[in-house]
Amino acid sequence: MRRFPLVAFCAVLIAAAACSSTSSDSGNGGEIRSEDDLQRLFEAFMPELVAALSELADQQFGVKQGSDGSSRLDCPDSGGIDVNLSTGETKLDGCEARGIILSGDIFLYIFSNAQDMYEASFSGFVTVGGRFQGAFEVVSAIITWTHPPTEANTYWDVTVRVEDQYFFASSISSGGNGGSGGNGGSELCADGDFELTPILDPSNPDAAGPQKPCTITREVCFHSETDIGCPVFNYRIGPSMDFSEYIDIFYGGGAVGCVDQMYAEFRQGALYYSLFGPPAIPPPTALDTTEPIVVNGDYNVWDDVGGYGNGTFDFYWPSRGALGQCP
Repeated sequence: MRRFPLVAFCAVLIAAAACSSTSSDSGNGGEIRSEDDLQRLFEAFMPELVAALSELADQQFGVKQGSDGSSRLDCPDSGGIDVNLSTGETKLDGCEARGIILSGDIFLYIFSNAQDMYEASFSGFVTVGGRFQGAFEVVSAIITWTHPPTEANTYWDVTVRVEDQYFFASSISSGGNGGSGGNGGSELCADGDFELTPILDPSNPDAAGPQKPCTITREVCFHSETDIGCPVFNYRIGPSMDFSEYIDIFYGGGAVGCVDQMYAEFRQGALYYSLFGPPAIPPPTALDTTEPIVVNGDYNVWDDVGGYGNGTFDFYWPSRGALGQCP
């Protein structure tokens, strides 16, 4: 799905990423030890979270936040969410809703890609109390919705790590937003090129990211085509198997709110990348094109100590090897 800075969000991780699907005996709550537990947790808490994100989106894009980008939302029962809309740094301050209490430090990013259509992603470490008990790392969490949010116009998925296991939950798994399609679980893999321009602020020597045009080449695997109201083409970026590094391309949807857009996130060495832009051609599901899939998309890049940069990119799959590799 994720750690990426503010206009950098990614869309849909359709494929399940868990290493275990063993159900616990926790009933409707209890300790989070399985995918079923995670599914129940987020099914219960997600409506409140989406409502909070809608309010944050109004603040962010309506320029209603404080002068330093900070904002606080009170949770329905107690506690709150403190977020810096400029940096994405967010504290879940004992946020309680529906008998569930979330605490922890995460990175949260919200992006608007069409009128009244929003997306958000977050990642970080979360402790759960109340009806559910546990602690986990959110590897990636993605939510897309149209304002005002309803069950029908909201999609979400979450991948977490509990010790050495990965669990996945989604609105598709809950039946709230149906999906179809796929390719039978097989994947078509080949190297792809992310051709990057320099960052937009090369005068800052501490900024993360390339200082001259270069290419990041990564294995990209086409996984599935899914319809969640808008057609979505799902790719995994190897060697990750849990879809924490991925490409999702929305393309060809005729429904209201469907917008052609590609989202990708991956880590390269010590840097995190988030990329987005409209596809220039239909998303390929076979290795039969030499055309750029995205032309002049935008990317954000940052590191663990705060260096940050952005620029534009072209994306080819399969690789064409036109530029030197980024350091």
